[in-house]
Amino acid sequence: MTVENSRNEEVKRRILKWEQENNKQLQECSREEWIVAMQGIMAMTRLETEEYLDHLLSKKNGF
Repeated sequence: MTVENSRNEEVKRRILKWEQENNKQLQECSREEWIVAMQGIMAMTRLETEEYLDHLLSKKNGF
């Protein structure tokens, strides 16, 4: 397993743990809730998390 795969698996595990603890799917969260959750899950700053979300949304919307 590569380092990237290990990191991805760890993030998936953390997301599942957060969703179970909060009885909520990340995709159901408001922007603010998502940012706060992912800051803890991925150990990123608020700015990094906001930029990551904007990147994901632009990919989803085909930009």
